[in-house]
Amino acid sequence: MKNILTIYEAASGQSINLQKSELFCSRNIPDSVQNSIVNILGVQQVLGTDKYLGLPSMIGRSRKSTFSFIKDRIWKKINSWSSKCLSQAGREVLIKSVLQTIHSYIMSIFLIPSSVIDDIEKMLNSFWWGHNRAQSKGIRWMSWERLSVHKQDGGMGFKSLGAFNHAMLGKQAWNLITKPDTLVAKLFKAKYFPHSDFLESSIGHNPSYVWRSIWSSKFVVKGLIRGLVNDDIADKILHTPLLESVQNDKITWQHEKNGLYTVKSDEDNNHLFFSCQNSINCWQQVGLWSSIMQHRNLTISVKENVFNIMLQLNEDNRAVLVCVMWSIWKQRNDVIWQNERVHRTVVCERANSLLTGWRNAREVRDRYNNQQHSPQRFEWTRPDAGTWKCNVGASFSRSRNKVGIGVCIRDDQGQFVLAKTEWYSPILDVDTGEALGLLSALKWVKDLHLNSVLFELDSKRVVDKFNNNMIDESVFGDIIKDCKHVFNSYFTNSHVEFIRRQVNGVAHNLAKVAPSLANFRIHTDIPTCIQDLIINEML
Repeated sequence: MKNILTIYEAASGQSINLQKSELFCSRNIPDSVQNSIVNILGVQQVLGTDKYLGLPSMIGRSRKSTFSFIKDRIWKKINSWSSKCLSQAGREVLIKSVLQTIHSYIMSIFLIPSSVIDDIEKMLNSFWWGHNRAQSKGIRWMSWERLSVHKQDGGMGFKSLGAFNHAMLGKQAWNLITKPDTLVAKLFKAKYFPHSDFLESSIGHNPSYVWRSIWSSKFVVKGLIRGLVNDDIADKILHTPLLESVQNDKITWQHEKNGLYTVKSDEDNNHLFFSCQNSINCWQQVGLWSSIMQHRNLTISVKENVFNIMLQLNEDNRAVLVCVMWSIWKQRNDVIWQNERVHRTVVCERANSLLTGWRNAREVRDRYNNQQHSPQRFEWTRPDAGTWKCNVGASFSRSRNKVGIGVCIRDDQGQFVLAKTEWYSPILDVDTGEALGLLSALKWVKDLHLNSVLFELDSKRVVDKFNNNMIDESVFGDIIKDCKHVFNSYFTNSHVEFIRRQVNGVAHNLAKVAPSLANFRIHTDIPTCIQDLIINEML
């Protein structure tokens, strides 16, 4: 060993610092041999090593104590910040950009014990809710599991550390499969799976903790393969010694068995819309393929192709063309970004549903516009300049035993601002449920610091009770009393008015969806269930 180090120094021109080098021996090495090695190499012998390059050199029986330094490092960071001086947005940035990156390198090599991960997530959760001192615990209003859900689904988009740990280890496992010529891949193969591949390997006898960690992520790699290709192909791949079809770290299989809609990430738009066999089948199903085939030109841009084809179609078929193209593009994004594959008939059904909803909405609008002689108002109208409009609706799901609440805020141009969905359980009577919806809307709008607001709901009894001064000692009356208190304390130039159910479709659709959701949500983007209504009411 000393001769090898001497040759290395002569060849590289780099001198090894023996004063910083240490020797650790297992208990099976006799003392005489240990002393001989120390004297020959000229290094210091130690009883145990702590960390090397930021990683633990030895993994003992107590893995929790081995990796406890990660918690200590995060705790020091949290205590160095004053949460009182940070907004919630500031805490979000610090958690995502600092605290959740401290352990990234370690998690790419070792499987962190679940108890350590739980402790770290509890610290992050406490910091998120405004706590950074041991004597100020505060209240954690929501679990980390719910905070780690994507923002579109009602969470905050924080990392689930357990899933992140497996994903990082899965990346190392993927490198063992796709880069078999690297030194570390050859080392692991020679020691742990000399006669098979990684996917068929076993954990072996007395494995190192690094190998045990990487091996535990095998399910991630298998899930990746199954997500990229059809199950039948995946079954063959998962039982094949070599993945010969893997090139440049990407799987480029395209399979159409069983009608699954698949695309390639490097596919151009002309091929996607007008040459892909899945798309051709969709055009044939809606009866437009003959027109497309006659007028498509794959040497020009997809935009020119679309306009050339639309010039040859009537108004109805143009609408069909646009809806199918939108559905194909949505499916393309679902495949590329979310690995979601559906049968190609779903693409046509989704386009037909979009077209039907758009036509129905326009028919309803036109029918109500033709009834202007009626004294009743059947069309949603924009509020006066400088005024916000807040529509409130409630639904009652007996199967789920819940009351759904939907609230939508729009500005004086009819533009969508925010929406909210929540639910109450158990189910209540209609008047009480509608009153709770109004109370929830008032409190939410108050927290948003909006004023000059017109609240609209389709419960005449709630509106009438709110606008008169009659005393009611029932539960319903108490909720109305709370509504009045919030309204009179925080709102000026505001009103609560009654509208017909037909005009309150946006809030009613939100309320119908609310009981099926796992938690309360604030929607910053227009939810799919009200997208068509919002667009039509803006026209």
